Amino acid sequence: MFFEGRDPVTWRDEAGPVPDSEARAMTCALVLIADFVDTVDGPGACERRLLAALGGALG
Repeated sequence: MFFEGRDPVTWRDEAGPVPDSEARAMTCALVLIADFVDTVDGPGACERRLLAALGGALG
């Protein structure tokens, strides 16, 4: 694995402050992935999977 057993947050922090463009790029990527999942599996599929995963993690 890329992080070699290290915490990904610590790994990212070693690179310095997160520029605004990186946060925007990650948000755009997540939106595109969610849109793709909804296109393939039907409207609302991404939201249902996310809520089910969160419910499982919390409950």
